[in-house]
Amino acid sequence: YESKEIGKPTGNDMLEGKLTLPALYALNSTRDKQAQEIAAKVKSGTATTDEIARLIEFSKANGGIEYATKVMIEFKEKALSLLASMEDTDVKKALVCYLDYVVEREK
Repeated sequence: YESKEIGKPTGNDMLEGKLTLPALYALNSTRDKQAQEIAAKVKSGTATTDEIARLIEFSKANGGIEYATKVMIEFKEKALSLLASMEDTDVKKALVCYLDYVVEREK
């Protein structure tokens, strides 16, 4: 699955048996039984692609993307504040550019 709003393929982590931050947030904030059953299948590696797609849509519909975006921006701001105290070097500039790329990317 490709997501323009996220800027990277979605579902790959779940295919590998990993729950993502958006899914964890949506699961914890709703306690939806059906979504929890799919999440258990994801963790055991038995979820179908259709079930993963449903869990992704569930995560989007229940604020998971917004929450993950907020957390990502908070970590970017923390990283930038740490970099602010460093001397201006090529390494610092590269790290700032990398942060911008990772957070702001859209494909």
